[in-house]
Amino acid sequence: MWLTRCRVRNLRILAEVDFDPAPRINLVLGPNASGKTSLLEALYLLGRGRALRRGGGDRLVREGCDRLLVTAEIIGPEKRRTPVGIERGPDGLTMRLGGRTLRSSLELSRSLPLQYIHPDLHQLVQSGPGLRRQFLDRGVFHVEPDFLETWRRGQRALRQRNAALKAGQPLGSWNHELVRHGERLDTFRDVYLQRLRPWLRQHAGELLGREDVDVAYRRGWPRDQGLAEALQEGEAVDRRLGFTGRGAHRCDFSLTLGGAPIRDRVSRGQQKLLLCALQLAQARLQRERTGNAGLLLVDDLPAELDATHRKRLLGLLEALETQVFITATDEALVRDAPEGAVMFHVEQGRIG
Repeated sequence: MWLTRCRVRNLRILAEVDFDPAPRINLVLGPNASGKTSLLEALYLLGRGRALRRGGGDRLVREGCDRLLVTAEIIGPEKRRTPVGIERGPDGLTMRLGGRTLRSSLELSRSLPLQYIHPDLHQLVQSGPGLRRQFLDRGVFHVEPDFLETWRRGQRALRQRNAALKAGQPLGSWNHELVRHGERLDTFRDVYLQRLRPWLRQHAGELLGREDVDVAYRRGWPRDQGLAEALQEGEAVDRRLGFTGRGAHRCDFSLTLGGAPIRDRVSRGQQKLLLCALQLAQARLQRERTGNAGLLLVDDLPAELDATHRKRLLGLLEALETQVFITATDEALVRDAPEGAVMFHVEQGRIG
């Protein structure tokens, strides 16, 4: 799967951009503030239906314009072409796929799965569990067909239980629903991380020469209890606080190196390499389970990486045999680029 015939109109600094990317490695070079990240954001919009940065949607439309448009064609199995497009204007956001207007961005995500490697990737380690949970669930979503419906039902049960807690009402039926869907979510996540672990260790070994990396998963309630028991035990505290303190909605994971969390023992550059290994592992597992690794968007590849590690990462990106977009300011990157990579220059919002 890859994108072709990409058109961008009035997105941030980009006024009018048309380009045909290669099905494998695409290098996007240019000075700072030239529009490189905006180009990645246009592709991100097609796969996620939202801006790269939270709260950045209102500033997506180019200054002085009232509407943005991003369109492309997805080349799928047997080279079948599917048009995809995003339009944002005064009347809101419109998403189209295969000639249909979509009601949910999740349909975009299924059709155009993507990974985004960026300079702030370390936030996945440094931030709270919400970001990690979102990362994990997006991975499971792409390989487990029943995950989304289970997650939705679990969220509904959680909202209803919290409402019952605040109203002082009985919890029996909502406890049953929360246990039913929460334990299933836990199984999906646990199995997913078990399958991810070998790929993570392989890529960590290739990037850092270390294979003693692991994923520590915390499911959101004590390991020695079932969820029903945990909910019953915590009911008094939940009623006092007005929300559910245990369950699948509290899950988290961490990366460890040599048995210790990477947050405590590695440099920012090493963190970035390990998190790159994690995202490459996610793409590998997705290919293994679905036949499609999806797009990879890599913003500012050389940041905090020396030439040796940059070259290793480029080699792994090439080995994925999927479409990759890489931005950089330094043309020295071209010397390390795989043979056959296509280069685009961006300057002042124009591409050449």
